[in-house]
Amino acid sequence: ELKMPTALPSSEAISKTKIAVDGATSPPKSDPDVPSLALSDYSFLNFQSSYGVYRVESLVGKGGMGQVFKAKDEQLDRHVAVKVLAAKLSRSPEFVERFRREAKVLASINHPGIASIYSFSEQKGEHYFAMQWCSGGSVSDLVRKKGRVEPMTGVDIIYQCAQALNAASKKGIVHRDIKPSNLMFDENQLIKIVDFGLAYAEQISTNLT
Repeated sequence: ELKMPTALPSSEAISKTKIAVDGATSPPKSDPDVPSLALSDYSFLNFQSSYGVYRVESLVGKGGMGQVFKAKDEQLDRHVAVKVLAAKLSRSPEFVERFRREAKVLASINHPGIASIYSFSEQKGEHYFAMQWCSGGSVSDLVRKKGRVEPMTGVDIIYQCAQALNAASKKGIVHRDIKPSNLMFDENQLIKIVDFGLAYAEQISTNLT
């Protein structure tokens, strides 16, 4: 599960720090643009400024498996979400295969209710894939902002999810982790299901779970 940080530092502010996963040091407190972060948050600051043609702009989520960044596709002039496998997991063939499997699952489903994947690659030992950017936030964000979801809005969200999950089911894929934080809105406020990291897929099933 990806957990949203309480404050999202800009890529410019992050670039002013020199913090690695191992041997983290405190950011210079004299610089007001550098966020004050707990030690547990330092790991996400160890990232590359770009992944392939995707230039990192900001962190949007992080969890045990890795990090998700908002990035700019320099070639096509559009924003994408870049999901990067955690550095320590990139050294594990099992976790790399699990990460690759998630990308394959996304690529195998062509439905407007499921976020599209654009590419999968590796750079300097880090594995990543780029996918559709959803600018409208998640259903979790909606609940936090409004406190409750209106009945008809809830019905519409459930209906869109059901259609997308039915399309996945026809491909032999079960998501296994549907929750408000994995239901994103695009710029048209249409639902996009994300995070197929725990999905079961018949056509590419392995012992991974």
